Amino acid sequence: MEEKIARLLGMVLALYIGVDILFQICEQLGTPERAVACTIGIVLMAALPFLAQRIMFGPGRWMDAGGWTTLCFLLVCFGIPLALFGMQGTLDGNQAAALVLLPGCAVFFIGMRGTSAR
Repeated sequence: MEEKIARLLGMVLALYIGVDILFQICEQLGTPERAVACTIGIVLMAALPFLAQRIMFGPGRWMDAGGWTTLCFLLVCFGIPLALFGMQGTLDGNQAAALVLLPGCAVFFIGMRGTSAR
C-alpha cells in the first residue's frame, strides 16, 4: 500500500511541475500555444481522478454517480478560469498547476468511498 501511495504522490508532483513549466513557457508565447496549454490542463484535470483510482485500486474500480456529478461541477468551476486567464496570459504556472490538480484530487478523495468493481 505504501508503494502505491508513493507512486500516486510522485505522479501528482510530476504533474504539478510539468504543468507549472508548461504554463510558464506558454505565458511568454502566443495565443495558439496558450490554447494548447489550457487544453492539456483541462484534459489532465478530467483524467487525474481516473488515473489515481487505477493506481490505487487497480483497473476494476469505477466511480459512482456522485463522483461523476462532482467531477463535472468542478471541471466547469475550475476549467473556465483556467481557460480564461490562461488564454489572456495572466495565469502564473503555479496557479495553473493548482487549478489543474485541485479538482482531480478532490474528486479522487470524494469518490474513494463510492468506488465499485465492474
